Amino acid sequence: MEPTIHAFGKLLYIWGGAGSLVVKGRRWPLRPGRIAVIPPGISHYLCDDPRRPLSLYFLCVRNPVLAMPGTAIALGECRVIGHAPLSETVRRLFQDLLYEQTAGDAGADLMVTGRVLELCGLLLRWRIRKDTTPGLPPKEKSLSRARVGAVIAEMRRRFYRPQSLERAAARAGLKSRRFSQIFREIAGTSWPAFLRERRIDHAKCLLAETNRSIVAVCFECGFEDLSSFYRAFRRIEGVSPLAWRKAN
Repeated sequence: MEPTIHAFGKLLYIWGGAGSLVVKGRRWPLRPGRIAVIPPGISHYLCDDPRRPLSLYFLCVRNPVLAMPGTAIALGECRVIGHAPLSETVRRLFQDLLYEQTAGDAGADLMVTGRVLELCGLLLRWRIRKDTTPGLPPKEKSLSRARVGAVIAEMRRRFYRPQSLERAAARAGLKSRRFSQIFREIAGTSWPAFLRERRIDHAKCLLAETNRSIVAVCFECGFEDLSSFYRAFRRIEGVSPLAWRKAN
C-alpha cells in the first residue's frame, strides 16, 4: 500500500500471513497473533510477504472515543505487540465486535462501543504495566503454554465470572489433564486453588475497604451462594468473613 495518514487511530489484529508495518523507515514484523497500534496523524504503510500475504482485521477509533484521555494514551505510540495472553484477549474482543456488527441486534452500537473501550483499556494497562504474566517465562515458545498463560491472565481479571476447569481447558485448546499439568507448572498451584485464592483476595479487599454486606461481597467475588463462600473463606483464612472483617 502507499503511505497513508489518518485522522483516526487504528488497531490491527494479524490473523494470518506475514509482512511488516513501516513507520518513518522502521519496519515492524507482522505475524499471526500480533497487534499493531497506529496513532492518528502517523504516516505508515503495510508490506506483504509475497509468499504469504497478510490477513488482518483493523479497527478505526474515532471521536468521541479517541478524545478520551485514556484512549489518547493507549493509542499515542506506534508499536507492534506480540504478547500471547494479550493477543488472545484482543482476538476475542475483535470476534465480539465482528459479531455485533454483523448481527445488528438492538443495542449493537452500544455493545461495539463497549468492546472498543475495553480494547483501549487493555492497551493502556499494557503500556503502563508491560505485564508479562507472573510465572510465564518471557521467552516461552510453546503454543500450549502460551494459551494456558492467556487463560491465567484472563482469570486474574475475570475471576468473578462462572468458570469450570473444562471450559478453561477448552479455551486453551487442551484436554483437561494436560491443561491442569501446564497450569500448575506456570501458576505454581492447581486451577481450583488459583481461582479460589483470587476470589478470596478480592473478598478481603472488599471486606477491609468497604462496608458492603457479606452477601454483596459473595456476589461480587463470583461465588454462587453464601455457603460456598464461607467454606472457601474459612479454608484459606481459618475464620468466617465477618470475623475476619472485625479483626481487620
